[in-house]
Amino acid sequence: YDSKLRINFELIANETILGEQWSYNGNIRSLTLYHQDGVNLLATHYCPQGNQPRLRMSADSTIAKINFEFQDATNLSSLDSNHQHSLSLALPSDKSAFIRSESYLSKEGEEQSYLVLERILN
Repeated sequence: YDSKLRINFELIANETILGEQWSYNGNIRSLTLYHQDGVNLLATHYCPQGNQPRLRMSADSTIAKINFEFQDATNLSSLDSNHQHSLSLALPSDKSAFIRSESYLSKEGEEQSYLVLERILN
């Protein structure tokens, strides 16, 4: 299997942060950091567009599916500007794959996407 898209996960900062780094053709495209903020779990997305949405884990999350919803963002001129607005991470019961879905919101509307991720051992 050969894909130009790679998503690497790594525990950093004394294992207090989970980093998710996207690369395409070897070029880093984006970074999302998952971290605690008191009792909340946040996902801060560093987007190639130059904005940094912060998403908070929502109350409907479960062990099998973690949902994040938009909290705020830095370097986002307006909520009409394109930005990540939601994120979900799901692990099916058979643990065969990892499903990552997200939505981006702008004045043109909402765009949703999802990826089914399979682990590749190097």
